[in-house]
Amino acid sequence: MANNRLLFLIIATLLPGGAFYSSDKTGLNPQTNSGIRTFQDSDTERLVQEVFLKDGCANVSNIQRIGDERGVGYFDTGAGNIGFAEGIVLATGLVSNAEGPNSSNERTTGFGEDSLDPDLRSLSTGEIFDNVGIEFDFVPQKEFVSFNYVFASEEYCEFVGSIFNDVFGFFVSGPGISGPFGRNAVNVALIPETEEFVAINNVNHQRNSDYYVKNELRADAARCGIPFQPAFETEIEYDGFTVRLKAVFRVIPCETYHIRLVVGDVGDDQLDSAVFLESKSFDIGPEVEVKYIPENSRASATILTEGCNNGFLLFSRTDLEKLDQDLPIHYSYSENTNAREGEDFTALPDSLVIPANEISLRIPFQAIEDNIPEEAESLGIEILSLCNCNQTDSTLLSIQDPGPIQVASNTVELCPEEPAEIQVEVVAGTAPFSYRWQNGSQDPIITLDSIVEGDDYRVTITDFCGDTLETSVNTRLLPAPRLALSGTYDWCQGTQVDIPLQLEGTAPWQLEYQIAGDSFLVDNITREQFVLSVNRAGTLSALSLSDAFCSGPTVGQVIINDNGPRADPILTPLRCPDENSASIDLNISSQFPYQVRWDQSVNDQEAPSELVAGTYSFTITDQNNCTFSNSIQIAAPDLQTAIANGCPSATAADNLYIPTAFSPNNDGKNDGFRLFPQPAFQAKIRSWRIFDRWGNQLFEALNFTPGDSDIFWDGSHKNRKLPSGVYVYQLEIETATGEVQILSGSVTLMR
Repeated sequence: MANNRLLFLIIATLLPGGAFYSSDKTGLNPQTNSGIRTFQDSDTERLVQEVFLKDGCANVSNIQRIGDERGVGYFDTGAGNIGFAEGIVLATGLVSNAEGPNSSNERTTGFGEDSLDPDLRSLSTGEIFDNVGIEFDFVPQKEFVSFNYVFASEEYCEFVGSIFNDVFGFFVSGPGISGPFGRNAVNVALIPETEEFVAINNVNHQRNSDYYVKNELRADAARCGIPFQPAFETEIEYDGFTVRLKAVFRVIPCETYHIRLVVGDVGDDQLDSAVFLESKSFDIGPEVEVKYIPENSRASATILTEGCNNGFLLFSRTDLEKLDQDLPIHYSYSENTNAREGEDFTALPDSLVIPANEISLRIPFQAIEDNIPEEAESLGIEILSLCNCNQTDSTLLSIQDPGPIQVASNTVELCPEEPAEIQVEVVAGTAPFSYRWQNGSQDPIITLDSIVEGDDYRVTITDFCGDTLETSVNTRLLPAPRLALSGTYDWCQGTQVDIPLQLEGTAPWQLEYQIAGDSFLVDNITREQFVLSVNRAGTLSALSLSDAFCSGPTVGQVIINDNGPRADPILTPLRCPDENSASIDLNISSQFPYQVRWDQSVNDQEAPSELVAGTYSFTITDQNNCTFSNSIQIAAPDLQTAIANGCPSATAADNLYIPTAFSPNNDGKNDGFRLFPQPAFQAKIRSWRIFDRWGNQLFEALNFTPGDSDIFWDGSHKNRKLPSGVYVYQLEIETATGEVQILSGSVTLMR
């Protein structure tokens, strides 16, 4: 990591617990929340062909992954946050880091890879790390290709304008394209109506903000001086992202092109960024789609009935960039067509053209009644491509003889005391169908608050050809699952209680219960006589019970008493770091005789004393073999406590009190960052330096003795007040014997 942020990271490693390289999520499974979900997926070919590519032409080849496979995956449930439901995610860290809630200001997973990607390097302000992406060849069927995307990052908003300008690009190369990138490619990831590429520094809360969605946490918003208004704090981790954008570019139909979709960290491998690609949005053709629309209907259909299915074939443009031009349509009948043109269906014109400035063309179309009983016939209409395409748009229709409406079994099984949906399954007739129920409803399904077993619900069904059928639906109630809880049990630590349950209903069951404030779920219970094992004390009650079909009531509760030994330790802490002055009083309570065993050597089993710093573990065992175990941590006192206790000092720094925060707001309280020597401090400060996150030096004081001089930092640099945040200091302390000691740490500036 060759950049200014490196110095800050090196200094931070000197601090107690200082670490800035971490990952809050390591799992690759989807999280259970209401926001975006991710699935790491290394099958790049499947992602491109089945997820990214729009239905129609499938002329893609040479699909390759770029970078670490852990940064490539599939996502869903994104409609409510990034603006589209599902697609591909390309990330500079684990794809699972995208999932909400936004619980980290600096979510990071480093893959440990420096990148030599020349295309990203030409866009960036620094070195590239952890670049991830996909690339492939494609043969378009039309003149304009497009797809939709969103760019997101943890670098927002505090690193806007810095060298940490994480970037991405969609680099397209091929015939007729001449650009500055590899293979003479152009970058088509542009801010709308500009030639400016999308990146942290180009789309943010200050610049092109109409294309930016704020999702910063409170601390980041405060650093940037903007209101704390996260748009989707519970749904996605990234601190900011773009609105749904479209990449559009011109190509020559039937020629071969190459596209590289790649994202990378800039400046260092910290703080993840990602690109989301919308499912089914990579549109390379064909230029025309075809559907059959029945008369008086807005929805397409696939079944025609002889003599009554009047309707039309709808040929629609998929490329509106050439709306001002006539669009000739070339079609053919598929190989599996056995219906005869002019005999089974109306003949189509030899020449079809969607006129300029028209989106679609309607051609009247119907099945011809031949009065010959026969099996259903197939008719496939395919749009022909000018290119050698692997797949074209088509519609497959079935022509059938007219016939009466038929329905499946009219008995439905429903759960008692639950809302019920009543419907009829139509298995024969000509769609679409209309319904009229006895209560006046014309919906295919009616919903009732409750039902009575044996009730009939009458309905009249009319099909598209005018045929009608009066029928009724009979209801049968399923038995509801039931469970009664009772009994009192004894328990102690290290054991479990087995509670026999008798379940009623139909397997499998699912039981949710609560004990001691926690809830648990047991599913796929297959036996009526079930043993529930519990390993804690408390009152157990059922929260819900369901079986294969219904939910049902539960009554009663189970009492589990803790009759094992207990301890409520009282700790006397250490006075000074190197002493053995600590003691522990276990304060034991037990109904039965017991013994105490320690993992360490102690001078008394129930109240050991003369203890040094460390971890002490014990186990209490009573005559019934019930146990209670715990560990107690004895920590050395901090510097301020040790000084107050008058402990001998090990180093000069031990006698120097350094605050961890200050607030330069001119209220006369803690306005400056100062050093406070204790009486035993016999040393001088050779240098005192303060740095920001990027390693830039903000303050320096040389050769002074704290207390003899009033030297402090007022939270500014070059007469400019610095924002709230964490800053790093480094001290060189020269002792009375001439020894030089280095002390590093951090201080929080609060405005």
